[in-house]
Amino acid sequence: MNGRMNWPALAWPLLKHEQTYRAKGLPIVSRCSNATREILMFRHPLAGIQLVKGTVEPSENPADAARRELFEESGLVSKQPLFFIGKNTRMVCG
Repeated sequence: MNGRMNWPALAWPLLKHEQTYRAKGLPIVSRCSNATREILMFRHPLAGIQLVKGTVEPSENPADAARRELFEESGLVSKQPLFFIGKNTRMVCG
């Protein structure tokens, strides 16, 4: 053995039972400042720079989740309409 672990083979027994899908609401807030487009981000003390986002609760739709997360994480209230720009499905383990 060359000292390298076969990670996918070792991880598969652990991951196959823990696969879940979690819908996220992610409002993208942008503005123009001095002819430059800026996007709202924040610095999380442990995770680093992030976009505002959060889990869609069972009782809400993605737009409501995006508005709620925007307020919870930034204190901003959106007075503009929200536009759905896409959906990305990816597996989250854990």
